[in-house]
Amino acid sequence: MITREKLKTDAKNVLSSTYWLSLASHFIVSTAISAITSVVVVVIYILAIVLQMAIAVPVALISQDETAAVLAALLSPGGLIIFGAVMALTVCVSFPAQVGLHYFYIKSRNTLKPDIGDIFVPVRTNYKNTILVMFMATLRIWLWSLLFTIPGIIKSYEYWMVPYIVAENPNINYKRALEISSKTMNGEKAFAFVLVLSFIGWIMLCMLTCGMGALFLTPYISATYTEYYMYLKDKAISSGYADPSEFTKDGAAATVTATV
Repeated sequence: MITREKLKTDAKNVLSSTYWLSLASHFIVSTAISAITSVVVVVIYILAIVLQMAIAVPVALISQDETAAVLAALLSPGGLIIFGAVMALTVCVSFPAQVGLHYFYIKSRNTLKPDIGDIFVPVRTNYKNTILVMFMATLRIWLWSLLFTIPGIIKSYEYWMVPYIVAENPNINYKRALEISSKTMNGEKAFAFVLVLSFIGWIMLCMLTCGMGALFLTPYISATYTEYYMYLKDKAISSGYADPSEFTKDGAAATVTATV
């Protein structure tokens, strides 16, 4: 049975030779997402003003109800466009960026001499399928969250492996990726939850340093989670939940045998 101490020790060993490159990868991804987010926020702000002048103000004057005015603006075609823009940002930018970082760390762990360009692998390979797999996993987590917070949290741990699986095999069928993760995480959710909690002390310490400590903590957490994924991957193969070929981009997409 794997231990948290073993995962963290192995993560430190990986980072001993790739720390600065890992930090640079996180910086590039976060900067790119922040820049795109800023542009979207500006556009949304402008559209919000237009909607307020064109819809909210007239409705408020007629109905004398500010709540009705806000709802009218949000449910208008313009409001729905704003919501769609925000969702498109998450789907088209954040998902591939997340998968790209996972690919970088997997490559680092496998001593394959990673480089900065690895974070853009999802864009260069099967970009559409990467988005589809991540979207379907996120959608299911969100739907379960509607049943209150705890079911959503449980589902998020059930699909823990999905971003890593699609990072290794961008051609995998989304149902198959969810199925592998769901079966493998059976009996692992509590361990994964405690693993996440084990970094709480470090995160609080980072807050005391005005976030500067995150420069050291973020790569450490990512490398540790990658070590855990590699353990889960071995478990999936040895337990017969998946074939080794399903963790390579050249592996044939497997037939779905169960609905997750």
